[in-house]
Amino acid sequence: MKNIPLAPLMTNSALGRLARIVGAFTLIVVSTTPRPRAEGVGTLAYVMHGECPGEGATSGYWPHCPLGLALMHPDGSGQLQLTGDGADAEPAWSPDGLQLAFSRSGDVYVMPAIGGTLLNLTNHPSADTSPAWSPDGGRIAFTSDRDGGLPQLHLMNADGSNVVRLAAALGYVGEPAWSPDGSTLAFDCVIDVGNGDICVVSANGSTFRRLTTDPAWDSAPAWSPDGAAIAFVSLGQIAIMDADGSNVRRLYVQGDRPSWSLDGTQIAFHVIELPNFDEYPSPPIVLAVWMMNLQDGTVSRITEGFDPAWRPNGANLPPVPSFGVWCLAHVCSFDASYSVDPDGSINRYVWDFGDGTTGSGAVVSHTYPSGAPSIASLTVSDDNGATASRSRTVEPNARPFAYADVTCHGRTCSFDGSRSGDYDGTIVSYIWRFGDGTAASGATVDHTYATPGIYPVTLTVTDNEGASAAINRTAAASTPPLASFTFTCRELACVFDASASTDPDGTVARYEWAFGDNARGSGPIVSHTYPVPGTFTVQLIALDNLGLLNVQYKNVTVPYDTAHVGDLDATSSAQPSAWNATVTTTVHDSRHAVVSGALVTGLWNDGTSATCTTNAEGQCAVIRSGIPRKTTSVGFSVTNVTRAAFVHQAADDHDPDGSSTGSAIVVIKP
Repeated sequence: MKNIPLAPLMTNSALGRLARIVGAFTLIVVSTTPRPRAEGVGTLAYVMHGECPGEGATSGYWPHCPLGLALMHPDGSGQLQLTGDGADAEPAWSPDGLQLAFSRSGDVYVMPAIGGTLLNLTNHPSADTSPAWSPDGGRIAFTSDRDGGLPQLHLMNADGSNVVRLAAALGYVGEPAWSPDGSTLAFDCVIDVGNGDICVVSANGSTFRRLTTDPAWDSAPAWSPDGAAIAFVSLGQIAIMDADGSNVRRLYVQGDRPSWSLDGTQIAFHVIELPNFDEYPSPPIVLAVWMMNLQDGTVSRITEGFDPAWRPNGANLPPVPSFGVWCLAHVCSFDASYSVDPDGSINRYVWDFGDGTTGSGAVVSHTYPSGAPSIASLTVSDDNGATASRSRTVEPNARPFAYADVTCHGRTCSFDGSRSGDYDGTIVSYIWRFGDGTAASGATVDHTYATPGIYPVTLTVTDNEGASAAINRTAAASTPPLASFTFTCRELACVFDASASTDPDGTVARYEWAFGDNARGSGPIVSHTYPVPGTFTVQLIALDNLGLLNVQYKNVTVPYDTAHVGDLDATSSAQPSAWNATVTTTVHDSRHAVVSGALVTGLWNDGTSATCTTNAEGQCAVIRSGIPRKTTSVGFSVTNVTRAAFVHQAADDHDPDGSSTGSAIVVIKP
């Protein structure tokens, strides 16, 4: 933990609660006589914040999220995770320090201070949050919208009974905090619309007072241990005022959810630490618990987390034992350094190795006379005389590891377990179970199945001291299909035919296509039109009735075809005072076949444009009407022919009857 000068740190806002259950310690036996802790020993409850399980960011950074409730010493050591639900927040201590109330997904829960069975106190469809335990331990204040509208302040007995509303019609109400003498509750209130303040109300609801009126948003009150002052958050900064609302002094450090130390010399709070977005493209945003020393004005980062709550001086919490063990050739190393004491320190570690011998110390080594499993127990004692134990099974002989290779040619399969091994001995037995009711022994074996199929195979290896390990594999006792296809293409449109695919001992059940342009298809015969010309690698996957597959690749080239004017004819018709000109265009492809759906664009000699689209015979006509009688002729020129998968080849434009140049024609007045 390092001390730094006061610095602006981003305050917390609404938090998403993401979760995955994290395993908790079990098999803990506690033996202790409740008695007060010595003065000066401290414990903080908080919400852990860290890498979201299973949510790696594509940028290489992991997003961070809530991970559940935890305890720690004020210097960040002795961390003990209590829950694994990311929705858990707002921990609040019972006055004897033996229980924690907290909010989870709109309800208020209670549990033992070192974790254990949860009790839902509210169990109500409303949003119940922000629990706060009365100093006498008899009641819990919380906020709830169960009466409709915005959340209001409520009280209930510590067992969840006798729920009553204490303050109403105050706009939003939240984050209640009891005065040390239990006579008064401070809380967030909204008297003026859009302005959050700190208000107080007597525990019986008879008197009410607004402590702050500043336009800044004030929230999260926390009483000092002597009841003389209230810490709170004002416009994102930690501030302190006298209990009557006077003498407000800002601490010039941004943060949220302040909590006083037992001696009143420190305040814990949390902040959002914004990363350097210029340096990293997608870094995680971290919530961290910080501590401010009110005597010298320094702040210290404690750990990643939020919603810190300082434990009151209560009964001693028992230690929580935990240990790891690693064995090789009967020599086992035991490490109990993971054990913690939530409100003090562990001063003794006693081991029962389960073979009639004992030991002491946080880290020990023990040699067992045989490889037979034993139950080892660890008993830890804290600095206040409490003890707790944990046991687990120890295998002095390291287990072997199994490894199996399976290869099949038709119904005959080869099985190879020779890459299996043992760390502190030798493997003396290899047992294969082939999944068809038969078995065999040996490091390498062959087996022929009676019928084609996909069979589950298990290899079990046993070492020279009787320890075993197993591995599961599958045997594809069948000949894979043979994928084969042909194709024909015209311009960009292709037809693919996989009907020549075969399976020697079954049937081809599925055909899956990848056309090389990110498009896919299925079926024995498929059609596909490419958006542009080019060469594409086409993949056919043929799967048989057992799910075995075979793949064939072929390169398919689709070029554009060319289009040109294959005939250009003109006709004219008379009107009483004018005449009409009609030009008919026939469009051909490179093979001189007619092209339907082609757009013909052209210009009359007066500069006006005209278009038409060819029909099934490859023809279309443009008409110029109302030509004055004094005009003896007009001209029309084809400027372009367009159609998907075709390019206009103007050099190929022609007219078999010679009435035009192929690209231009003159229409004579009738």
